[in-house]
Amino acid sequence: LAPIQFDNMLQWYQKEIENHLTSFPPAEHFRDVRDFFDVNTLNSRNPRYVLPMPEKEETSKLASSSTQTSQRFESAVLWYRLVLAQAAAETMQSSWKTLTTVSDQDLDRAAVEGKSKSDLEVSSLPADKVQAVLKSFLAGTASDRVDRIWDLMDRDQDGRVDETEMVQVCDMAVAPVRTCLEKSWNEAIDASLVCPVEVADTKDVTEEASDSIPKLTWRQRRREAAAKRKLTRTFKQMLARHFSEEVEQPHRLRCIYAWANKMHQDNMIESVLVESDEAVTGFSGRKRYVELRPKIRLDEFREVQQEHFTHLDRVGVEFMKSFREDLWVIQGKGRESKELWRDSAIFMTVVCITDFAIMVM
Repeated sequence: LAPIQFDNMLQWYQKEIENHLTSFPPAEHFRDVRDFFDVNTLNSRNPRYVLPMPEKEETSKLASSSTQTSQRFESAVLWYRLVLAQAAAETMQSSWKTLTTVSDQDLDRAAVEGKSKSDLEVSSLPADKVQAVLKSFLAGTASDRVDRIWDLMDRDQDGRVDETEMVQVCDMAVAPVRTCLEKSWNEAIDASLVCPVEVADTKDVTEEASDSIPKLTWRQRRREAAAKRKLTRTFKQMLARHFSEEVEQPHRLRCIYAWANKMHQDNMIESVLVESDEAVTGFSGRKRYVELRPKIRLDEFREVQQEHFTHLDRVGVEFMKSFREDLWVIQGKGRESKELWRDSAIFMTVVCITDFAIMVM
């Protein structure tokens, strides 16, 4: 695939997925996930609130129809997979330079072998490998995605990549999931209410609750909007920092490369002299000293990665686990704030009563 063909193919791919997504109302499928929870158990935790979920009759009806529930779940999963494949196409479309740029290590090796830079320049990508990457995001596992991207980055077909390319493979495996989750969040946050609806504050919640979001008062709308803004800000911050800061992906990848038992060059750094570029040095026959670091194979990478960087095999789960922990922190801060207000009110009340008693005396 040449650059224009590559771009046209990915644009066509994204357009086809968008056409399929129009037949999947996302808000409806996100609301259907509620059917996997026990409504009675959730409502018994706080009887003051009515969660916007089906009532007992609807729940028993869904329980007796496992096929319908399974179809709804499959539809939600299919919607997510389509959005994930679309995000992968967007990532690849913006990564043409990354996929075709020859690394400095490969240029130095070519200089040792007497090859020129033009011999290594990549002007096209194999269509079957590009399709394999897209298919892995559409129907494969996180491990399959790394395998397919690794194969695409292996331009010389020797099964090995250098350290820079290894990092790029992992980045390209994580980026589409991050983009997909951000799109999914924008749909999920509007699928149903974030804050429970108090029975005393609304006249729209009846015994025959429906799947539609009840009409809210201005106070409820204000509280709902504030909660959504706070959750959205927390979710986006989590997506931005989780792998780079909490998981420490750059540090883990450096360790994986250093600890891997690489067969290439007997896992040794080769020190060689290569011809310098005359246009840079201004002198012909000038040589420069370079160190050629060994390349790493996929099986050598997996041997260490499955022990020290298992997060790469469950990218989506890692993101959501981090967000769950952030929610726990938010809830903890909320409880602390309520306790602080309560203690402050009690303290001020005691002080005022004592002061009044002193004044009377």
